[in-house]
Amino acid sequence: MQKLARSRGCFSDNILSIVASSRIIPIIDVANGFDYRKLLAMYYDNGFRTIEVRMNSPYVKQLVDIVQKDFPNTYIFAGTCLSTQDMTKARHLGLDILISPVFDPKLMEFCCLHNQPYIPCVNSVESLNIALSMGFSVLKFYPAEKYGGVDFLRKVYKDYDVRFMPSGGITLEIIKDYINEPNVAACCTSHISPLKLQEENNWTDIEKNIIRAAKILLETSEA
Repeated sequence: MQKLARSRGCFSDNILSIVASSRIIPIIDVANGFDYRKLLAMYYDNGFRTIEVRMNSPYVKQLVDIVQKDFPNTYIFAGTCLSTQDMTKARHLGLDILISPVFDPKLMEFCCLHNQPYIPCVNSVESLNIALSMGFSVLKFYPAEKYGGVDFLRKVYKDYDVRFMPSGGITLEIIKDYINEPNVAACCTSHISPLKLQEENNWTDIEKNIIRAAKILLETSEA
């Protein structure tokens, strides 16, 4: 597990253990006809052992099947869980942790009732307070760049006993700024293998981005 900058209380749970050991979590979505097996292999060969797949992707089952069969010891997060139906589907697929891009107490209650590992979304002090009152200590901060970015994380650091997983607008140029914050466990990003590069079949730039992200991952792991 990645050593956190400071112990902040109840962070020995399995969710934090997985998230904090990941540090950079690629969001995997694939364009029509794209070779996603090759993409997954490229991530795996460069040391990535946690990915996020979108539950609204038409290829989610194929992606999950390939990861579970061919890439052992890889955690799969279920992103874009917008309803209890999405969550039920994710559970049936055997995904490790569920994530939402919206703040919805009903989804938090559903996961509590079903003992499902879940990272709810917050983007304000108000939503942060509600999530904390419901017992959640690892939170998705989304869309991070739109709602204050690193400044928001610094604003709430001293008063809130939580760890964040920021996402939304976080490019490779700024991802290190987020990871270096002491209340950040990991960052999720779709900017490593974006759909635009996939649609162009631009494997050169995709590989460059993955190698660059892997270097940042190694640097933050050694820090």
